[in-house]
Amino acid sequence: MTDLSPKSYMLSVDEALERVLSKIPTMGTEYCDVINSEGRVLRENVKACVSQPPCNVSAMDGYAFCHDRLTSAGKVKLKLIGEARAGFPFEGELGYGETIKIFTGAFLPNTANTVIIQENILKTNDGIKIHNIPDKGKNIRFKGSDFNKNSLLVAEGKRITSRDIGLISAGNIREVLVSKKPRIGILSTGDELQLAGEVKAHSHIVNSNSPMLKNLINKMGGEGIELGIARDNESSIFEKVKLAKKLDMLVTIGGVSVGDYDVISQTLTKLGFKLDFWKVAVRPGKPIIFGTLFGPLLGLPGNPVSAMVGSILFLIPAIEAFLAQSEPNLRVMHASLKGNLPENGSRKAYLRASLSFSKEGLVYAHPLSNQDSAALNSYSKSGCLIIRDINSPPLFINDICKIISLSPL
Repeated sequence: MTDLSPKSYMLSVDEALERVLSKIPTMGTEYCDVINSEGRVLRENVKACVSQPPCNVSAMDGYAFCHDRLTSAGKVKLKLIGEARAGFPFEGELGYGETIKIFTGAFLPNTANTVIIQENILKTNDGIKIHNIPDKGKNIRFKGSDFNKNSLLVAEGKRITSRDIGLISAGNIREVLVSKKPRIGILSTGDELQLAGEVKAHSHIVNSNSPMLKNLINKMGGEGIELGIARDNESSIFEKVKLAKKLDMLVTIGGVSVGDYDVISQTLTKLGFKLDFWKVAVRPGKPIIFGTLFGPLLGLPGNPVSAMVGSILFLIPAIEAFLAQSEPNLRVMHASLKGNLPENGSRKAYLRASLSFSKEGLVYAHPLSNQDSAALNSYSKSGCLIIRDINSPPLFINDICKIISLSPL
């Protein structure tokens, strides 16, 4: 077995992620009203219960007639025998030389197969005149042209968007089967931490990580549960960690640096924690721990940007695995670099950058000057993270770089 002691080995990002995902179980399922399903992950294929449109309907305001029952191939005069509007179809059949006035969305009579828009006719006392006959089938949305009954609308594993909600609703579906949300506890550690608005001394630091992480978890489809702040002693850690017994995952923040690792490890071990790895070859965020306690436990560094980079690399994919989500929330893209970058070292680096776009849609990444792992101001202003592989050479202005867009976050 690989020696995971701090002095021996740093896992690559890919190795660490593989280990994390191997310990993530798939959540159970529940039914959810379609109207409230945005962001939930489907656990079965959604098939249409009806065809859309259910019948042939007019795509325009105009006049419907049977192209096969025209009295001539040139100018024609049609007798007006009724009308149809959405929700109130014409009950009857069109014969030779007959038409009805029809409005957008109205069902066509069985024998009607063409609609001429109202701007292209001349009215007469008892009907209309057509000088230029439109092609057969013109201005009609035919039955099932969007989708047919029993056709696949949205596939299992898809994270539902508002667009999907419209499509599923159009299929005459009220409920969908989705993954239950993983309940993920968030525990910040440190004697210096205080809640926002409660900082009283210069030695205190606002706990910004917990609210940031809670909202990230919620946005990615989980349920973030703040467990408070554990102080740097065994009894406080015991008390707070036990609150996670019935949760699906625990995320701790802080207390994983070289000086504190043994304290956290020993305290968690007394509760049954089994370490899988500590330290990942990543910058920022090297001291990341992972293992199992009551369920998966991910320990993130206390510096806010390190914690968020660790969350992007490991926590978000873990949530996707919990949910059986088929596509990742964050994707690696490419951008044109608008700044010089030195060669990278022995850890994979994720650098904050702002984004801009040309009129033609080209993407530009502008590296930010402050890359300190505690600098939330630059992280807030970032549009992406520039990915720098281990030992990659220098990059210069207009070089193509790999990025992770932060826009979904």
